[in-house]
Amino acid sequence: MHRRKLARAVALGFGLALVLSACGGGGGGGGATGGEAGNPVKGGTLRIINNADVDYYDTANAYYTVSWTQMRALTRQLYSYDITKTG
Repeated sequence: MHRRKLARAVALGFGLALVLSACGGGGGGGGATGGEAGNPVKGGTLRIINNADVDYYDTANAYYTVSWTQMRALTRQLYSYDITKTG
């Protein structure tokens, strides 16, 4: 009985937090820093916070999911096709 009340209280708290976060703030301010939105700026520092270590940053040697997800974020544009061109 006690567990059920606790589960209801946690679910109610989670639902309330979800509703309040959806209603909070409505400013249209963008998060662009270092340049206008849509205009890339060269330079800067990439900080990755993770609880696991990366084995390799080489696409041929990487094995773990952590490495693959970070490499995808870093190299996606290097190995993708230009979809605006035909052929």
